[in-house]
Amino acid sequence: MSQPSPLSYKEIAHTVEDYLTKCDRVKGWHLDATEPISDDVVNYFPFAEQKNVGVHLSYRSSALNLLTKCAVSVNPSSWFRFLPTFEYNWARDNIAQTIEFACSSTTLKYTASHPVFHAEVHSLLADGGSGSAAVSTCLTKDALLGMEVHYDPRRSGLKDFTVLAVQNGCPAFSQGDILAKYSFLRGLGLHLRVPVSSYLDAAVISESQRFIVGCQGRSPCGAKMLFNINVSDATSTITAIRNVQDMWKVTLTCTRPLTTSSCVRPSVGVRFTNEDVPVD
Repeated sequence: MSQPSPLSYKEIAHTVEDYLTKCDRVKGWHLDATEPISDDVVNYFPFAEQKNVGVHLSYRSSALNLLTKCAVSVNPSSWFRFLPTFEYNWARDNIAQTIEFACSSTTLKYTASHPVFHAEVHSLLADGGSGSAAVSTCLTKDALLGMEVHYDPRRSGLKDFTVLAVQNGCPAFSQGDILAKYSFLRGLGLHLRVPVSSYLDAAVISESQRFIVGCQGRSPCGAKMLFNINVSDATSTITAIRNVQDMWKVTLTCTRPLTTSSCVRPSVGVRFTNEDVPVD
């Protein structure tokens, strides 16, 4: 493709949120040595966590544009977890397309990337084809628009519809980012990031069902530290992310309740991943 595709709907929706909540759901300890895979050879990368140890297996055929992958572990929750996932890639009319089917969850995913738009469809076949569809596009270089629908053909049909717009580098907020969204179920929402300095950003998420405020600090070496207060569930979370020895990315997360009456229990998580693999 001559030009890059716009960001996906999920990436646009997390424009501001990643400054507050990135990796804040890590609990317990995890190690995953997954790396970008090589073509035409069997790739195997070990993983380990508190209750399980195993290996990720994958093989991508360059001739067929087909990727096959699965995870084998010593303590699977069911034998379905051993079933593979298939991913097929092709391009036509300047549209890069991917179709992926996960046998273990019977989830079908289709992605189409074009210089003008990015589209995704997720469908859970075991649940009557319920799922979601999303599309995103760029209005200008720094203005992005996205729409997403959640549907359930077996029950009520359309479950939710969300539309959002993002302005990056907004002069009114010190070249920060502002996101406005509207959902049929959750109503209006506003996300705002304001740069405080070259190494510090303040951000806030205001929605009908959650209100989160916090900041992200960065060091010249690339390390990040995120702190947020979630007013909705009365918790505070601090997350540190740092590359170690040009190979590992270490994520450390600590969450604690703000009040003694909170039903949320304190938690600590640490995760080791390859530095070339994005973290969620």
